[in-house]
Amino acid sequence: MAYDDGVIAVSRDVKEFCVVDASDPTNLAITQTYTLAASPGGFGINDNTLYVSLYVTGTTTFEIYDVTNVAVPVYKSSISVSGNVAHYGFKGDYLFGSISDDLEIWDIISPYFPVSVDTFEPTGDVIRDIVIDGNTMHLLTGYDYLTYDITDPTASVLESTLTLFAGYTAASNFDINSQYAFIGTSNLAPQVVDRWPADNPQKILSWDYPYWTIDDTVVWDGHLYTLSAYFGPRIHELY
Repeated sequence: MAYDDGVIAVSRDVKEFCVVDASDPTNLAITQTYTLAASPGGFGINDNTLYVSLYVTGTTTFEIYDVTNVAVPVYKSSISVSGNVAHYGFKGDYLFGSISDDLEIWDIISPYFPVSVDTFEPTGDVIRDIVIDGNTMHLLTGYDYLTYDITDPTASVLESTLTLFAGYTAASNFDINSQYAFIGTSNLAPQVVDRWPADNPQKILSWDYPYWTIDDTVVWDGHLYTLSAYFGPRIHELY
């Protein structure tokens, strides 16, 4: 999921993305559905611009939309990229995107024409999710929670590495609020990490999750949303 004033949700199993009205966090409703050229591999939204990664006949592209009116996205451009961009983070005029176990950074001062400015491979497994908060990038790999200082977005500096799991368990996605990171996993045990200080985060809590692998996690407006492909969404109120 990516979200602005509403939530824009993508199903990776069909060639479309959906606009979801989230004005009432406890009563989500699909308002529009839009067809794409292929099933999307990932997407992100920033300052009324939506980036969608598509793979069509050997070529991966960004399709870029103006979503000033979130209910009526307007196609603006398409550019080639080096691989499927699965996860996204934004800081100012920069887009951070994961391509397998690499992280690529684009200058988006011209939002419809991103320009690649840096690529590096973080420590750990394939990148599972990215969240950016101020000058800190929170990065989730299969087994580790990493933080980077991105004061200079073109020169990320590793601040900390917290190993979350060993064995068959793997992280799948996460989101943050002002104090904590909420991490979805592949075996029914969500994790909570106290993310302060940024150079020394600590795992503090996990709880039983009665459903399947958590496919997406979003913290928004005092609520934690978790999504399972087999059993649908759950909404948790955060105190």
